[in-house]
Amino acid sequence: MKLEDLLGPDEGLVAIHTHNTPDPDALASAFGVQWILKKHGRESHIFYDGEISHPQNKTMVNYLGIGAQRIEDFDHEKYDYNIIVDATESNSTTKEPDVVIDHHKSKTKAKHHIIESVGSVSTLVMELINKFGVPFEDELDFNVATALYIGIKTDTNDLLSDNAIDRDYKISISLLPHVDKKKLQAIVEYPLPAYFYELEYELQQEGNNKIEGSCWVGSVGVIARAKRDALPILAEKMLRREGIETSVVLAVVGDVLDASIRSTNASLNVDQFCKKVFDKNHSGGKLGAGGTKSPLGVCSLEVDGKSMPDEIRDRMWNGIKDGLFYKILHIASGN
Repeated sequence: MKLEDLLGPDEGLVAIHTHNTPDPDALASAFGVQWILKKHGRESHIFYDGEISHPQNKTMVNYLGIGAQRIEDFDHEKYDYNIIVDATESNSTTKEPDVVIDHHKSKTKAKHHIIESVGSVSTLVMELINKFGVPFEDELDFNVATALYIGIKTDTNDLLSDNAIDRDYKISISLLPHVDKKKLQAIVEYPLPAYFYELEYELQQEGNNKIEGSCWVGSVGVIARAKRDALPILAEKMLRREGIETSVVLAVVGDVLDASIRSTNASLNVDQFCKKVFDKNHSGGKLGAGGTKSPLGVCSLEVDGKSMPDEIRDRMWNGIKDGLFYKILHIASGN
């Protein structure tokens, strides 16, 4: 089955799935595929797992009206077809896709798939829009164009990353006349919550950061789940520090070690770096960015779901943190 086979009025519902904790490219490409189907009379719904809690992602969803639903609301018996965007079966909310659209080197059992090495899945979706001749005419259409533009912009680091190719440039330029500039500005200049500055202050405290060569590593300690989306923002900000090519921000969220990695070091394979430093089954990355959500196991700072007494918790975390600082800096240096 091809995507074209789903175009046209039909009683069959379509479910569109993204990777867990979707980023702007995943949200935009899902929104774009849903819009293509809607223009051809087919109803569909977007599903995701994890959280949409990053300030920019929340702003994007709210301003553009992206109606994504949590996977708990997905009843597979109600849906006749499944499409995965920006992922494959291994990291999405369905294991039985009819169509897969992705830009990562990955394997899929889907009979029809579009997996091509471009900077963003939003580029592939816009190429499909051009192929099917769907015009941008009203507010919803312009919201879709704005989402796709943001998807390309964020996944290619403003078209500056090594994974950006000529197709991304051309599609990005073609979208500009249809982009809602006010909404784009609001999403690009998304508001930072107050806790971001609190965590940034924590990072600067003595013993909470260390530099060796061009690698910077820091810790914000134990934080609430609602604050974890500050980690990639902090990692990106520290990467802009003079002389720094790799930044790593660590935190404990519940009984999980959470980390965000950013790098401009062309010789550093971020995916391999993440899997070497952390639990390889819960870590990974792509060009310039990566992270982990590694279970702490016997080193958990919780007992029966409740935090340990502060003194014990702090002593345990300081030991874990010092060990991680050493390991990260040691591996980043090529040793």
